[in-house]
Amino acid sequence: MITASVAATLVGCGGHPAAGNWDAETVSSNEYLRLEVAFDGTGELYPKESQVSALRCLWQASSAETIGIKCRHENENMAEEEFELIVEEDAQGQRNRALLQSANRVVARFARAEFTKKSLGVE
Repeated sequence: MITASVAATLVGCGGHPAAGNWDAETVSSNEYLRLEVAFDGTGELYPKESQVSALRCLWQASSAETIGIKCRHENENMAEEEFELIVEEDAQGQRNRALLQSANRVVARFARAEFTKKSLGVE
């Protein structure tokens, strides 16, 4: 009985639309190349500068379209960085694009990685 009610509850819950892998739409204007947002509240953010390692992140939903992200470099002495990922919905109701902001400044424009591959003809 308990198992059935838990299963029914889980079916009703969907993941946040921010979860998934995001690639930079254009490399030149972005400070970050890729963002990986896992369903478990963790993630990794990859800076444009290749010599800098990925930032390890934790995220929490702040609305149906937005998540707050806190990231740290591997070097524990560096300050924590805070971001906001805002998922945008297009005219067809698809949520394949997002803005990454830091201190109210857009630092990256992303497209969902699966969407990027399909639009490039890569499966």
